[in-house]
Amino acid sequence: MVRGMRAAAADLMIAVDDDSPLEVDYLEVALRTHQAYPALGAFGAGTITPLYEAKPPQWVDEVSGLLAIRTLASPVISRDMTGGRCRPWGLGLCITRSVAQAWISWCECNLGRLLAVNSRKATGLEDDLFSICAVWLGLYYGIFPELRINHVIPSSRIDEGYLTDLARGHGYSHAQPAVISGLSLQNPAPPASLKVAIALLAGFQLHGARVECSRLRSQLAEPIVLRHVRRAKDSGWREAIRDYHSQGLIPWKAALGPSPDPAQG
Repeated sequence: MVRGMRAAAADLMIAVDDDSPLEVDYLEVALRTHQAYPALGAFGAGTITPLYEAKPPQWVDEVSGLLAIRTLASPVISRDMTGGRCRPWGLGLCITRSVAQAWISWCECNLGRLLAVNSRKATGLEDDLFSICAVWLGLYYGIFPELRINHVIPSSRIDEGYLTDLARGHGYSHAQPAVISGLSLQNPAPPASLKVAIALLAGFQLHGARVECSRLRSQLAEPIVLRHVRRAKDSGWREAIRDYHSQGLIPWKAALGPSPDPAQG
């Protein structure tokens, strides 16, 4: 990827995967978007349609993010360093030359040290880093529904073992943008906990306790595979906290405080 970026002559670069065929007008729409939003440093598909090799289970929509499936009603543009919901994914990712150069420079200086913390290469870090680089440069990132991709999903990916491994990697990588950006860490999607509900109740935080109990009931009603996926994601996040702390990359207290809201637009 680095070699391709260095060799590219155009200001806009687009990543294409062999299992994610672009719609016929993707390049045209991407160029038009780039011209219409010159402050965008990274952007991508807001419509990623799954092409399953076999009929998926009913709960598959609950893991759409893990399978890189996305359906957006309208464009979303942001400069929020902590918000990952509208960061463009690697499928059809569009980046400007300046963002590519920033990404290459950062990787050469830092990526090896971060990845050395754990042999798992933290699924999702590479994609998110382009958006983070855009923000560092004073630019925005976003996703657009008119940018459409089809994503081929084999049956092997609708498997509990595959999904839990993937979820653990996603959980691990969720800590990395905060570490990279110098922000405090907070688990973006902690599973509901009876202990938390009891602690809230003991502290007379009745509304919080009711919310936690409601979340717990909902999660207990989920298919077992979804519960395992949720726990795997939380496990990956906690593992990242331990690894970064042990390597001196973050102070332990940074993992305990509330995340700030650095949204800039």
